[in-house]
Amino acid sequence: MKISLNWLKSLIEIPFDIDTLVQKLTFSGLEVESVETQKPQLSEKVVVGYVTDRIQHPNADKLSVCQVDVGGEEVLQIVCGAPNVAKGQKVAVATVGSVLPNGLKIKKSKLRGELSQGMICSASELEISEESDGILVLNEETEIGTLFNDYFKDADTIVEIAVTPNRPDVLGHIGVARDIATLEGKKFVKPTHTFTEIGKNTADEIEVEIEFPEGCPRYSAKIVEGIKVGKSPEWLANRLEAAGIRSINNVVDVSNYVMLEVGHPMHAFDYSEVKGKKIVVKSSVQGEKFTTLDDVERELDGQTVMICDGERSVAIGGIMGGQNSEINDTTTKVLLEAAYFTPSYVRKSSVNLGLKSDASYRFERGTDPNATIYALELAAKLLEEVAGGKAYKGYVDNYPNPIEPKEVKLREARVEKILGIAVSQDQIDTTLDNLGITKKSEGTYLVPTYRPDIEREIDLIEEVVRIIGYDSVPLKKTAELDFHSAKSQVNYRNELRRFMTGLGCHETLTNTMTTTELAGKFSEKNEPIILANPLSRDYAALRTSMLPAFLEVLRENLNKKSGTSFRFFEIGDIFYRDENVYNKAKEIKKAILLLSGDRNEVSTFVKQENFDFYDIKGYAESILEFTRFKRITFKVGQRPYFTENCLEVVGNGKTIGFVGEVSPKILKEFDVSAKNVFVFEFAFDLCEKTYQIVSKFSHLNKHPFVERDFAFVLDKTTEAGEIVEKLNRSKIKNLTSIKISDLYEGKPLAENKKSIAFSFRFESFERTLTDKEVNEAMDKILKISEQTFGAELRK
Repeated sequence: MKISLNWLKSLIEIPFDIDTLVQKLTFSGLEVESVETQKPQLSEKVVVGYVTDRIQHPNADKLSVCQVDVGGEEVLQIVCGAPNVAKGQKVAVATVGSVLPNGLKIKKSKLRGELSQGMICSASELEISEESDGILVLNEETEIGTLFNDYFKDADTIVEIAVTPNRPDVLGHIGVARDIATLEGKKFVKPTHTFTEIGKNTADEIEVEIEFPEGCPRYSAKIVEGIKVGKSPEWLANRLEAAGIRSINNVVDVSNYVMLEVGHPMHAFDYSEVKGKKIVVKSSVQGEKFTTLDDVERELDGQTVMICDGERSVAIGGIMGGQNSEINDTTTKVLLEAAYFTPSYVRKSSVNLGLKSDASYRFERGTDPNATIYALELAAKLLEEVAGGKAYKGYVDNYPNPIEPKEVKLREARVEKILGIAVSQDQIDTTLDNLGITKKSEGTYLVPTYRPDIEREIDLIEEVVRIIGYDSVPLKKTAELDFHSAKSQVNYRNELRRFMTGLGCHETLTNTMTTTELAGKFSEKNEPIILANPLSRDYAALRTSMLPAFLEVLRENLNKKSGTSFRFFEIGDIFYRDENVYNKAKEIKKAILLLSGDRNEVSTFVKQENFDFYDIKGYAESILEFTRFKRITFKVGQRPYFTENCLEVVGNGKTIGFVGEVSPKILKEFDVSAKNVFVFEFAFDLCEKTYQIVSKFSHLNKHPFVERDFAFVLDKTTEAGEIVEKLNRSKIKNLTSIKISDLYEGKPLAENKKSIAFSFRFESFERTLTDKEVNEAMDKILKISEQTFGAELRK
């Protein structure tokens, strides 16, 4: 939420400097994310000029030749391409020798044959606004020749605050002003608004019916005629722009201004387009089509709040108006709407429609149901001021079941017990009263309807402490916790993360929610778990695999050209329905590693080499060895998203995970430009159980080891991992290591045969082994291989 300091100063006196204000707001719960001053720091050769004459360029239809007085000895001739330049304007002129913020240096030149001695600037060229559809026209009172920097002597400061979902009251400048006044120890008083009302009554010209009170408990309206739609005055446009909203026209700008000051969104209808002099609030019809102001036809469900006239729908309540009743240049009479819409209905409709707006942002958090008339008063006053409007008498206010302030109990003793400090009853009462929370009786307070977040005693205590200051609460040692007996799972997670980063990998954190399509496509078991009220369609289901999110991370990094070597890992959760209880979710902890791109950083001495399948297999072996798996084997595996290069990883007799190459089809679906992407996904919980925190010291062997090689001829269907696992389980004396050194297929071997060469290491920590001991061990290896796998010693 962007807050204008000048706007705040028009509501309250602020005795603090900006640094103190930022500190006070942040410590009171309104975290300040950024502070920006709009005053530009431009070259002193950028000055205020006056266009004394303007003629069409003789050689270009879209250029003008202007005579501009900048207060010097001579009038400058400047060629300008802006469509809005005109005689009699005060403008910003970059004279010859000046340098604009974008680095452009202004020189004397000829444009299509005409001399140009400078540049008439737009707001975007001066980097004081994003507006770029014409030159910046200044106030007529501005003195010619004034430095443009001095023109902004009253430049605004924009404070951006992070508004938490429970504080809708500060989504307007009045709410922030109320907090600042309370921090000063003062009570904020809202401005009152006076305006002219003509003899006609609003109630005679419009009728309001609420057929859907669950979605719209209150609807207030007022009519204003005599409107002249046009450009907003500079002060109004500047305030909107400071808050991040683009100026459209004076009528629309007024409704946005009210929203930003009061925190309550409004809508203005062209009254001539409201059929039957009637507004009906009803629920949408399933499958109903409606075209919103952004020129998109949307299909509605059966629970969307719709604003209708006597014949048709004219707006989606709390979200956006329709094209059929929008304000246009011919509008002379407007119907102002200020309503209260139930947050849950607005939130659900906004998600279902994929449509967010400044109005829905506020309504779905909870606006003040008792602020509608105040908002209409401010709107009527502003329309009279900036559009020549004349308001009809009174309002139409359909409010069948008024929402009253909540009663909340608070005990002085409880405040002291929670905070650890004594706060007097007078200080409690004054602090809460300044926030608008009045005392009804001893220990009972009335919470205003603009604070829907305050429901319990602890909420009132929080209000007290955030105003008196969290720093006033002393640090006290109240308890000791012994974590030494904690299980080792946290240790293993941290140790694994350190190990992975030591391998050169980068840890990522991805969302556990995904689309229903991806959750279903990558599900290995039951149907995915769909959320009842998702934030958006992109986060409508709990993920069943971590791979889709990793492919999206890889795609973003490739598109941003953030590197050529990618090694990502994550430890996270996937979710499935419980096989026994349909509505129960099972949370499974997994880990995933992805490799893609260059294996090493390319240099003069290092050639470019891409990761391959053996790299991911090697990483998998390293991870599992680190995890202290004693027996690791790889079997031919199959996954729907991998190519035929896929291995099932087995450790201690259990399937741990899979290593594989992601199929080109999947990469294409995710728009990943990389050709080779390799993944190791594994069960974190199994690794966690195997990992042992206790480390044992092992000294270097003083005695020499012996290595022997065998090459076996085997059936092609026999896997080398099976042989290694069998030999390891056989506990052959002094055998400490088995490695695969070669694989051969082809003549003179039969077509159904292959040759695998193994390297065996033997050693003893007690003495040097004899040839007899090694030979006996080799004979046992040969015997086991022959009997179990039909292996023949290759000669």
